[in-house]
Amino acid sequence: LADSGVVGSGAYVDTEVGGCGATGDGDTMMRFVPCYQVVESMRRGMGPKEAAEEALSRIRSRHPTFQGALLALSKAGEVGAATNCMDFRYSVASG
Repeated sequence: LADSGVVGSGAYVDTEVGGCGATGDGDTMMRFVPCYQVVESMRRGMGPKEAAEEALSRIRSRHPTFQGALLALSKAGEVGAATNCMDFRYSVASG
């Protein structure tokens, strides 16, 4: 992802809230800083999955066929992900 150096695009973490990572079309992600949006949505009370879906819906409204995925983790350990136009699988280990 070419946007990893742009804070909030490829990844963003706030130790008081949680974090988010992204993969996919970096050029599109850079314009929307979705990881920052996910963390701020979680700060306002959204769960990780809902926050990731909301961030992708904002991008999708202008670029319906972009390929991208977001993976979010709250400070409490809740995990959520969302994807658009790509197969995205992940696993979580705990314990």
